[in-house]
Amino acid sequence: MQHLCRVIGNGNELIYAWFEAMHTRVDLMLWDNIGADALLRAAGRIEKETRRIEQLGSRFLPESEVSRINQAAAGQSVKVSEELCALLARCMDYARQWNGLFDITATEGHAGLPCWQRIAIATPYVTRTDSRARIDLSGCLKGYALDRAVELAKQEGIHNGLLNFGNSSIGGLGNHPNGKGWPVADEDNPESIYVLHDECLTTSGNNTETRRHIVHPHSGKMVEGKRTAAVMTHSGMEGEVLSIVRFLSDTQPESHRFADKPAGNGTNNTNLI
Repeated sequence: MQHLCRVIGNGNELIYAWFEAMHTRVDLMLWDNIGADALLRAAGRIEKETRRIEQLGSRFLPESEVSRINQAAAGQSVKVSEELCALLARCMDYARQWNGLFDITATEGHAGLPCWQRIAIATPYVTRTDSRARIDLSGCLKGYALDRAVELAKQEGIHNGLLNFGNSSIGGLGNHPNGKGWPVADEDNPESIYVLHDECLTTSGNNTETRRHIVHPHSGKMVEGKRTAAVMTHSGMEGEVLSIVRFLSDTQPESHRFADKPAGNGTNNTNLI
């Protein structure tokens, strides 16, 4: 981790720290009157926790818990942490809630069963019941890590900060040193400024005409074309889910389009941008 520190007056200090994780760059700007050492300790804890979560849920790391599930034969139960079981169960709840538009088993070329019919969870065991199913948490893992980072910052007594996970999941804690909240520009619409005050800004989609990285679960096809969707929520993970749902719902029939407030136990604090 690299960092810079400066005093900003009235006993407050600010650090700017950054590190690489989850195939992206994480930037932290933290400030309060607890001293530079405490601020740096918090940044270090956030880096360590982010790397732990990556080891838990990244499909790109062969030794991760998710990779062990993906590498096991269909029908073989794999013992994993209770944390991962809870995370997978939460993802399945989101999938059911949004009619399968968010699906951690979505695979190009395969529009089959939804994730809740392809994965079985009996904590602490997870079983792929479909041999073609592969778990991919890329659509929510950064948001999950962002939520944990905010928790750790608060545990260290930090009330103000901007936590940027790859520009797609950004959390604003408290206030900017020079004003209320944290003004953040959408990199695809730089003229639009969003002020985050204990909120997250999350974006999903294709920021160029050639980028194709999101599979539509209902068709099994990569979504093409330059287009993004963004939401503001109080949870990074929920924001990642909802931004993907909003991005995909633009191509759905009217009966499946994104609603301002989801039914059931969904968020009631979501702003569509």
